[in-house]
Amino acid sequence: MDTDGRREVFARERQQHIARSVEEHGRVRVTDLAERFDVSEVTIRKDLRVLETEGRVVRAHGGALAPAEVSRSARSRSGSGSSE
Repeated sequence: MDTDGRREVFARERQQHIARSVEEHGRVRVTDLAERFDVSEVTIRKDLRVLETEGRVVRAHGGALAPAEVSRSARSRSGSGSSE
């Protein structure tokens, strides 16, 4: 029981770090995160899935984006972004 509890705490801590990285950098890559946290890419994808359900990231092929990045990109494509 303690092992599962500790594993869950570590997963949650890792997810918090991932969410902060996305907020700071706008995007993250699964391969980079797996290497950084010394876990499998499958584990990172599970973390990203959890964070996506919480609305903290938007999963994309090979990684994740900050929700603000996705909104900004969508506005640019639709032509409603500022033209400079």
